[in-house]
Amino acid sequence: MGIIIVIALRILLPLTIFRWPLLGGFLSALADFFDFGILEKFGWDEIHSDEYQKMDKILDTFYLGIGFVALRKLRDKLITGTATLLFSWRLIGVAAFEITGIRSFLFFAPNIFEGFFFLIFIARKFRFLPEIKNQNFFAFFILLSGIIKLLHEYKLHVGDLRDLLNF
Repeated sequence: MGIIIVIALRILLPLTIFRWPLLGGFLSALADFFDFGILEKFGWDEIHSDEYQKMDKILDTFYLGIGFVALRKLRDKLITGTATLLFSWRLIGVAAFEITGIRSFLFFAPNIFEGFFFLIFIARKFRFLPEIKNQNFFAFFILLSGIIKLLHEYKLHVGDLRDLLNF
């Protein structure tokens, strides 16, 4: 039962991005965040955590792919170019991981795209998109997001952050 709930949420919620990008993205991110909790509560239905991890990457890519399409519809060269670069880099990293099984590919191709997606749609919602597109802010945000995601990906896929911080 749990796996059916999780898969249904992880497929249906991203579809709302087409109509309500910010809300749909937020709900999709929540579904991704709470998927293991839902599986723990309602049961794994004969799927093992290793099998679900592979499915999780596919469902993440599905959600992010819909977010990518939503960003491309904005028809702004800076936004679409950046979205294409960030989404493609993550996609390459996920594909390399799936082909080789080497987790550090996920570290070297962090999911900066998701933060970028939220930044753009929050800026649109609250009408400060022109300020966001200032080149210095734009570059600073991408760099800061990259550093944060690198630390997160390191923790998830490479090792303990304490090892990284203890030179």
